Amino acid sequence: MRMGALLSRNRALAVYLIAGTSFAGGLSGNLLVPLRAHELGASRLTIGLLATVSLLMAALLALPSGYLTDRLGRREMLGLSIILGLISRVICAASPSVPPLFVASLIGGIGLGAAQTALFAALVDSVHGQKVGRAMGWLTFSMQAGFLAGPAAAGLMLSFASVQNDLWLTNLFWLAALPPTLLVAGGSREGNWHFSVTRELLRMPGFQAALLGTIAVAMIWGTLQGYLPIFGKEALALPGSLIGYLLAIQAGANGLSRIVVGRLSDRFVHQWPLVTAGGAFSGLAVVVLPHLTGFGAPAALLVLSVPFTALAFIALSVSFANLSDNSNRGLVMGFYSAALFAGLGLGPAIYGPAIQASYIAGFTLCGFVGVVMALLVPLVRWAPRRHTERVVLPPAA
Repeated sequence: MRMGALLSRNRALAVYLIAGTSFAGGLSGNLLVPLRAHELGASRLTIGLLATVSLLMAALLALPSGYLTDRLGRREMLGLSIILGLISRVICAASPSVPPLFVASLIGGIGLGAAQTALFAALVDSVHGQKVGRAMGWLTFSMQAGFLAGPAAAGLMLSFASVQNDLWLTNLFWLAALPPTLLVAGGSREGNWHFSVTRELLRMPGFQAALLGTIAVAMIWGTLQGYLPIFGKEALALPGSLIGYLLAIQAGANGLSRIVVGRLSDRFVHQWPLVTAGGAFSGLAVVVLPHLTGFGAPAALLVLSVPFTALAFIALSVSFANLSDNSNRGLVMGFYSAALFAGLGLGPAIYGPAIQASYIAGFTLCGFVGVVMALLVPLVRWAPRRHTERVVLPPAA
């Protein structure tokens, strides 16, 4: 029993380490790739499309990645996602013009969708049912740590390296993510993805509610993240340094709150109250944000509201985990990743025209729709929380 618990803990730690290093590698590109594209003569629209292409590709391929996660194994898909991320970064660093950057974004999007799905599936394989929320909290905390460490390290290296050389140097994050994959269990490899299985999954009580909640919260979060920097510059009239501090404060609140809300999620038999409360409060915060001025008030609002967004996301990930079993866990997490990336990408696009006209109009529309969608979640049948312990599987041969 003690050996099993130790093995489970080591596998979970490996997943956390992979999440932190791989997301640091990926997110460093959010700073460096736009700068490299600008050096190569890309327009602002082109630079924006580079990020959109990556997110949409991740959303489109999340389900196939889920199937492959069940068929090939968690460890194999994690290794593949890291290699794809490394290839994407090499193309960016070696590119002499803008078009290859789009190829790199496509490859990076494939890796992103595969990584998200495989990480969640591998983690759920390695924890007991009563501790899924806590484990999801630590996993997403590791991701947020990568969100902070990657761009921060890339920014520091720009003080002595060119953008192109910085792109080469940040490959070290991807290389560091490879060794821990050896500790990850391969999974059951029992995937049997027929249409009837998928149709039965879609009809499960609570699955539709989980999809609705994911899209609702992701659209709020994606819109906020897409326009917060430019909102800080144009509406709040903040200098670049304070905008950076605002983003860092938000990221810190997001990461630290994940540990707490993960434990809170484990105390609830049903997750829908957490999703509804978290999504509704997040939407209300977006409505209030454009009415504030200066630095202190918006920073305080983000510190108070971001933990509610984290709460909703943790509860949703636990809900999808509880709707899965060993044979379809990759597929279920693929649905979660697809809904997540779709919401993150669609939010800025849908509310962009309203935000172009007015920040108050755009953020109010985004927040109001998000609140309504969050309040609709309890009206959709929600699956009960499972209490059975999960079996830790031995590594696949």
